[in-house]
Amino acid sequence: MAASAFVGSGFSRLSLAVEYGLSWHLPQIMGTARVSDFLLSGHAVSATEAAELGLVNQMITDDDVLDHAVLVAGWMVGFPGTGHHPSDAQIRALYADTSARSG
Repeated sequence: MAASAFVGSGFSRLSLAVEYGLSWHLPQIMGTARVSDFLLSGHAVSATEAAELGLVNQMITDDDVLDHAVLVAGWMVGFPGTGHHPSDAQIRALYADTSARSG
């Protein structure tokens, strides 16, 4: 994430229910109180706050964002066409198993 960027949730501003598993995944990362504020208020947080909340795993200086994106794209273009599918399936199975045990 670029150091000057902001991230937020527009669900509440659009009167939409939180979807895409965010209402389950984000509390696991941020905690219930923080995710409630984040999702219900609709306010954006800075890159620094997003990193502190666990929403991003890396901050890149603004001057290096494009170079970093090109670097990552270069790595990914070399992956086999179906290389991500097994990992994606394993991650989804892990969350489904955890959700079933907690639900």
